Amino acid sequence: MCHHLFMSDEDRYRRFNLRIPKDVFAALQVTADARSHSMNAEIIQRLEQSLQINGLASTVKTDELSPEESLMLGIWRAMSHDEKMAMMAFLRAFMARSSS
Repeated sequence: MCHHLFMSDEDRYRRFNLRIPKDVFAALQVTADARSHSMNAEIIQRLEQSLQINGLASTVKTDELSPEESLMLGIWRAMSHDEKMAMMAFLRAFMARSSS
């Protein structure tokens, strides 16, 4: 039996107050509006992405990386969110084209 079907929002979510700089809030609001997301959905998605990215990257020991991998990781970490999303779109298209 799947219990999460009967869980209320109060059971699945934790509410808390968050102070955020006005310029960051404004940037999030513009992005959320452009993507037809709520502010909450935009923030959750970005947090999930950063936790996945940082979680994966933090499990790699830098001494296990080749010089090229280390360079690529440094470039990736210096990119903005939009640059990372553009790079991911490019890589997906490249891989799809390479496999066909």
